Amino acid sequence: MQIERLEEVQRKLKYEDVVHCIQDVQTCWNSSYYAWDRLFYLKDVIIQLQADLYTSTSNDKNKLVDVLLPFEEATRKFSGGSYVKFLLANPANDILPSLLTNQCRVT
Repeated sequence: MQIERLEEVQRKLKYEDVVHCIQDVQTCWNSSYYAWDRLFYLKDVIIQLQADLYTSTSNDKNKLVDVLLPFEEATRKFSGGSYVKFLLANPANDILPSLLTNQCRVT
């Protein structure tokens, strides 16, 4: 969803090349340079995306956050150790589908 918005705004602003952000990776020596260079290239696109975010209705933003929040919380909880503990992951398999079902009914 976000990648499509990034591409859409680049086309709207008539960017010659439609590109994606580059992630900084510790094992790739030049990745910091490439990531920052790309962000500077996409600066106007990022500004436009930010403006679009502020003009969208707060209700839509709240719905999106409500749907994504359980995934963020589960990821943070499971990422606390070096591996996911089965006793923690198994209840989440039961809870997350019901949360999503309830969220989809609300919208």
